[in-house]
Amino acid sequence: MKSISIRELHERTGAWVRKAVELGAIIVTERGKPLVRLEAIPDARPATPFRARRLRPGIRTPQRKARPGDRQHGDHLRGSRAHLAFVSYFDSSYIAKFYLDEPESEAVRRLAESLGQTRCAVIGQVEVAAVFHRKFREGAFEAGAFREVMAQFDDDCAQGLWTWLPVTTALAAKTSAAFARLPRPVFLRAVDALHLICAPEHGLAEIYTNDRHMASAARNFRLKPMTITSR
Repeated sequence: MKSISIRELHERTGAWVRKAVELGAIIVTERGKPLVRLEAIPDARPATPFRARRLRPGIRTPQRKARPGDRQHGDHLRGSRAHLAFVSYFDSSYIAKFYLDEPESEAVRRLAESLGQTRCAVIGQVEVAAVFHRKFREGAFEAGAFREVMAQFDDDCAQGLWTWLPVTTALAAKTSAAFARLPRPVFLRAVDALHLICAPEHGLAEIYTNDRHMASAARNFRLKPMTITSR
């Protein structure tokens, strides 16, 4: 849970109220001691975009051909009345898994629905498209299925299913500086470091990832690495 000082609340009251609506409860402290909890009433939270998601005709979990009686990918979202929980951060592997027919894919889709709003650095949009093309190159997608999943992903991005956070020059500078502080044994790719900087910069304390290197490095960025099984 995010915590701020009473001075921070006084200086940016409106901004912190909006963050409480967006991210969930915020603890206000004085000299390090918790005083009050700033929390939105349930009706103030925006509706989950997954409820309004529009699926392209025939879209299914795309790694195999459809068979009679198959349930369409996303059918479990139609008519859902699940209450929106908190905003969370998915790395690109989690977003890609949402569209694939892999172990844990169904669990990732249900997780995304339960969270209501999922965020990722905008570089993740390119990474997800690259994952789909790799699957196509390796033969996991037929040409038609590849085109369909790419089109569905584009539609979902246009509808705001995923919130893409900007990668600014300031964020790039913070990411570059972070490498100077990393202990020698830590293995971290440049793009993964961007994700680990981006999440806390937007008030998020957890990051969902299946990448063991990113998960191992997350603690150095004061982030809690999360998976389906750790919830």
